[in-house]
Amino acid sequence: MPASNPTVGSVHQNRALDNVAIGGYNQNFKLRNIFTPVPVDKETDVIHIWTAGDILRHEARKVRPGSKTPRGGFSTSTDTFSLDEWKFAWPIPKRVRMNADMAILREMNAARRVGEKIGLAAEKTIASVLTSTAWTGASTIDAAGGWNMNTATRDPIIDVTTQKLSIQNTIGKRVNKMAFSYNTYEHLRNNPYILERIGVTPGSGRPISGASPSSPAVINLGILQVLFDVEEIVVVEAIENTANAGATASYSPVLDDWVWLGYVSPTPAIDEPSCGYTFNHREYGSDIRIRTWREDDPEQDVTEASAFFQCKATLLTAGALIQDVLTT
Repeated sequence: MPASNPTVGSVHQNRALDNVAIGGYNQNFKLRNIFTPVPVDKETDVIHIWTAGDILRHEARKVRPGSKTPRGGFSTSTDTFSLDEWKFAWPIPKRVRMNADMAILREMNAARRVGEKIGLAAEKTIASVLTSTAWTGASTIDAAGGWNMNTATRDPIIDVTTQKLSIQNTIGKRVNKMAFSYNTYEHLRNNPYILERIGVTPGSGRPISGASPSSPAVINLGILQVLFDVEEIVVVEAIENTANAGATASYSPVLDDWVWLGYVSPTPAIDEPSCGYTFNHREYGSDIRIRTWREDDPEQDVTEASAFFQCKATLLTAGALIQDVLTT
């Protein structure tokens, strides 16, 4: 019989690729600095609070010659902070590391992996402070899904302006920060009320003056900051798997369909309103701390990430919410 040619399968033994491995990670944790960071030396301490009503009350009076000057005072109260320490570690046995394929070794970036766990914990904690705090700068608006790009029934700019006016009329400061989810951001970019502000009528088929294929009429974050008239908008992109280990994964955004807005002092200040601060232990700083060490029994390398902080609402009248902007 004539010799047979080799087959595709006989000339190659399958092996793992060195330059490709499928994974995933959160790379855009945005909320850690939504409130101004404050370095502190102790885990717990006291914050002094001047009574805003005393400061903003009109008490000066016209006086006649020889009459007494009206007098008054300024009262204070106190609040406290208490830092929480967050930790997560990943032990990698020596034999596992030695036996791993190159693509796995390249992705065994333990510092990044454990750091992401702390980043996610911080993002969730701060999102909860934003949406669960009983802010009193304005009554919470229930948008009832009215910002949805397909079924918009409310003008987002009117809703935001309503909350901004209430806060400014309460603390004498203009809102300078907003936060909402990436889902909300994409709906706002295509919301008909927003598009009308830049001269676009959805579905009209009419050309837009000045728009072209190379310079389309689009909404981006910078335009939203101009339309809402705030210094900074934080778009929260982080997601999480809410299922337990071993169960079918269930992914959801860290920040739901809520919009937070408020006034945040740009620097730590003694006599300045601010809806919140993030207190960080000076030893750790505002970053995530990474440690590594070798254990002998079992023989393995351990990488640990930690953070020591508290994100705290410090002035409830300086913040407000708009809830359920997309859901119905």
